[in-house]
Amino acid sequence: MKSVKRLVGIVLSCVLFAGLMPGDVYAEGGDGGRKTFSVSSFQDLDWQIMLARTEPVTIQMTEDDNNANRDLTIKSGQDVVITSDPASTENRKISFSNPVVITVEPDAVLAIDRITLDGASELFTLIRVEEGGTLIVRNSAVLEGSLHTAVRNEGSFTLDSSTIQNSCLSDGYSRDPIYGGGVYNSGSFTMINGRITANCMNGNKTYGGGVYNSGVFNMKSGTIDNNMDTNIETYGGGVYNDASGTFTMDSGTIKGNTVGMGDGAGVYNAGTFYMKGGTIEESSMMLGNGGGVYNSSIFEMSGGTITKN
Repeated sequence: MKSVKRLVGIVLSCVLFAGLMPGDVYAEGGDGGRKTFSVSSFQDLDWQIMLARTEPVTIQMTEDDNNANRDLTIKSGQDVVITSDPASTENRKISFSNPVVITVEPDAVLAIDRITLDGASELFTLIRVEEGGTLIVRNSAVLEGSLHTAVRNEGSFTLDSSTIQNSCLSDGYSRDPIYGGGVYNSGSFTMINGRITANCMNGNKTYGGGVYNSGVFNMKSGTIDNNMDTNIETYGGGVYNDASGTFTMDSGTIKGNTVGMGDGAGVYNAGTFYMKGGTIEESSMMLGNGGGVYNSSIFEMSGGTITKN
């Protein structure tokens, strides 16, 4: 009898480590050394990432999951793509029922591809990229509804043809400064045809309703619009570029952003801002200076338009 139990245990262990979890996880094959799996829940997705170890994997969500309730860590050495199954004509949606943090460790890569992450219950940052980690949000992916910054990046972050929207921070009456409604960047952030929209901050001192940057922010194209810093001492409704930050705007639009009683409804620049193209327009404030751009440091404008602010 003991031999039988031992044999059953060995078989179950082999099944688990092969990635053939009970339920809806199954291998679909590989592409150029990258294995592809299909899963129907966030829990199975987490399991598959853990079992992959350092093997590159693409994981396809076959169904929406409205009850994601655990943290997810992409560990050093891992290369993971999370996407919707090819049969789906719309993004598969992962909704978090508890505060969850997705962490990308140093020397790890995570791509969010044609997936919607709904952080409506998020009290913390939705995705945190540690120094040396890489996050790519692409192909019409959506990050939305967090009660904190959607992405806090200390590594490398690319927003490519995707959207960050409806995140809203509050200081919780602590009167502590808060930073970055949509994105907090202290690493390298590149924006290509993306959109950062309808994010907000409500506090005594707020910086960057759409983006707070103290690293390197390259806006190749896309739109940062309708973000708000409300209340008093609010700075940078669209973008706040801090003293150590370098913000280069090659193209795109910063439009319709708002600050309460503060400065720089479109862009507040305390660092280095190179405007080579694009448009900053139609941003406003209740009381303050710099409807389009407020500059207290280095601002070089070689192209683009600032108008109707």
